[in-house]
Amino acid sequence: MKTLIPQLSHFYLRDEAANTQVRITPEKGGMITGFSLNGAEYLYIDEGNLLSDERPKSAMPILFPICGPLADDRLYLKGRYYPMEIHGIAHIQPWKVTSLDEINNELVVELISNNETKKAFPYEFSLKFTYRLSGRTLTVQQEYENLSKETMPFNYGFHPYFQMSTLEQLIFYIDAQTYFSLEDNQMKGLDGNVVMPAGSPSSLFLSGMKSPASFEDKTTGRKVSLHFDSNFKHLVLWSIPEKEFICLEPWNGSFNELNLGGGLKLQPGEVHKAELSITIE
Repeated sequence: MKTLIPQLSHFYLRDEAANTQVRITPEKGGMITGFSLNGAEYLYIDEGNLLSDERPKSAMPILFPICGPLADDRLYLKGRYYPMEIHGIAHIQPWKVTSLDEINNELVVELISNNETKKAFPYEFSLKFTYRLSGRTLTVQQEYENLSKETMPFNYGFHPYFQMSTLEQLIFYIDAQTYFSLEDNQMKGLDGNVVMPAGSPSSLFLSGMKSPASFEDKTTGRKVSLHFDSNFKHLVLWSIPEKEFICLEPWNGSFNELNLGGGLKLQPGEVHKAELSITIE
């Protein structure tokens, strides 16, 4: 069940009837690093990036305790600034496997705060994710626990990279209320189909989301659907077209939100739960 390749250990969940497989790499931010159907990989994987010590730029990075970038890459907490790069600290920390249930196709990974995390985020916490594969659907059950003796502010999300042919061949099925316009830096009502703007990179920030959100690739015939609970308020679409990937990123928070006094406020000992699932066809 555990295969060791250079520098990284991988764990696998398999559904033989559906011919699907999920690969999890705990040491690389606890993230999913493969999701295949009939032997065809659906995630965009940059193996060079995966094996390097730079932050993940492929697969399915976990975002915590922020989503997106902070102003000047600094987080203001408790009267001082802490250095924190885009998307936070969870995706650059090694996680540990705490449970593997081969009968139910479940793997549990956990990240507990440590001296490294406290350099950027001065709180005690535990993140516990349960990955479950059933048929063509991968479910991620999340538990965010505040182990501190004080209120902990945070946001969270995911940054899955999916393979695509070209942006022009994608059809999006997304129900959102507003989008952020780069033309005048304003939130505007979304009327009609979602269309990615021209250019590289190409991005779109959507708010007022309703589950599910999906896309279909007319060239390959592939379809990917994300189902998420009401905790996920935003969806970011992001692509570098020449690299042939599209990201559908469900976010709980927004850019620089913690520095503006926002975010979730978790009381000491409190556990916050959320759920996301991905179905491939």
